[in-house]
Amino acid sequence: MTAELDAASRVAARWMRSPEHWPSYTTDLVLEGILALFDATGDRRYLNFVLEVWEFRGCPRDSLTIGISCFTCLHAETFRRTRDPRFVKGLVEIADEWMRTAPRSSEGAVAHRKDPSGAVLLDM
Repeated sequence: MTAELDAASRVAARWMRSPEHWPSYTTDLVLEGILALFDATGDRRYLNFVLEVWEFRGCPRDSLTIGISCFTCLHAETFRRTRDPRFVKGLVEIADEWMRTAPRSSEGAVAHRKDPSGAVLLDM
C-alpha cells in the first residue's frame, strides 16, 4: 500500500467507527472519499460502511427534495458502485427542477441559495 493510501485508510478508519453520520455537505464528501478508497483497494469494508450510513439515515428515499443534504453526488457515487437504482431514483427530475428554479447571478451562473446576490455555486 502506498503512503497516500495508508494515510487515507487511517483517516477513513476514524470515520468508520460508527455509521451514525447525519447528512451534510462535508460528511457526504468524506463518504465519497471512502468510496474512492473502495475503488483504489477493492476492500469491500469501505463500500459496506457507506451502505451502513445510508441505512442509518433512512436513505435513499423514494422521493428527494431540493435543499436537503441527501441531494449530493453521494447518490450517484453509491449507484456507480452498487448499480442499485434506489440511489438515483428521482435525481434526474430533481436536477431538472434545480436548473429551472435555482437562483442565478446577474451573469446567469447558478448562485448559492443562501445568498444569491453574492455567492456563486461551483460544483461538479
